[in-house]
Amino acid sequence: MTDNKATLPKFQLIGWQGLEIQMPEDWRLTFDIGDSLKGFIRFASQSSNLEIKWETLKKRADFSIDAVSKNLINKIEKSVKKKNFKLLKRQSASVSDHKGVYFHYRTEQECYGLTWYCDKAEKLFILLHVFKPKEYRETKPIFEYIVNSLKCHSLDEQALWSIHNFSLKTPSSFRLGKRKILLGHINLSLLAEKPRPFRVEKAEIFFQCWSLANVKFEDAYNDPEKWFKKYYEKEFRKKFGKKMKTDEFQSTTIREHAAKTFTCTIKSFGLITSHTVTNIHNTIWYCPESNRMYMLTFSIAMNKLRFTAMKKTELLPPEKINDIINSVSCHVT
Repeated sequence: MTDNKATLPKFQLIGWQGLEIQMPEDWRLTFDIGDSLKGFIRFASQSSNLEIKWETLKKRADFSIDAVSKNLINKIEKSVKKKNFKLLKRQSASVSDHKGVYFHYRTEQECYGLTWYCDKAEKLFILLHVFKPKEYRETKPIFEYIVNSLKCHSLDEQALWSIHNFSLKTPSSFRLGKRKILLGHINLSLLAEKPRPFRVEKAEIFFQCWSLANVKFEDAYNDPEKWFKKYYEKEFRKKFGKKMKTDEFQSTTIREHAAKTFTCTIKSFGLITSHTVTNIHNTIWYCPESNRMYMLTFSIAMNKLRFTAMKKTELLPPEKINDIINSVSCHVT
């Protein structure tokens, strides 16, 4: 496949569930389900959809990506009840240095498709880009650019999470929990758990942002401490505990933006033996380039037997929190 950069729009980097991919800036994430082991994600423009599906699969000796592509095409043909189905092309391809199969078919719409197996992640991938036939010339170079940018496995133990021009890197052990992606508000919860003898450690990285901050929070957007106390402290206490006591706010910077940070510790006791200690590290800032309020919260909960010693966190020690904060990008540079 060839590139035609003269017709390309601006792109943004998307990091999601172990995938890294460049998508046009005006495309939106419209649907996602599952986790890093098995899932599905869809991006949409005004006239096209691009979908990626993945599934963890141990590669057997008789595995054939060619056979996978043939079965996939047969299923697609049956699903449209062979209505004007025409396979225009099917050929071998390379995706992120893996052997794959590219295919192009037409029904009432057209579709470019790819399927490949990633040996490093041990996952089978399917990518489908559906568009209007009359938009063939504009779609082809965009599809090629997206495919050439795609990375389906990490070269280290870090995972990139990037959406709507915000990104950060976390340890790959964190999995996506609850998420809400709206036009004016985004929140993502990334979770990890580590059972150990007589204790269980749970950690959460909770990211939120609010658009049009200088309009929604006109009286407080440029003062993170004031913004938190006026607009979010009640919600924060609802999540972590109404009686929690926070340390004093400290000044810091995030990507040269003035920020405020505070920590707190919450202790709770079970009826007989359980004892939970939750440590929270919270950072708030305003980004003028994107006109957004941001909040990044780290919580580490250690549940243990009451009379056993407290151990240091392994999931989010201070140096890892600092690494994650230093990886943050909150606007296009």
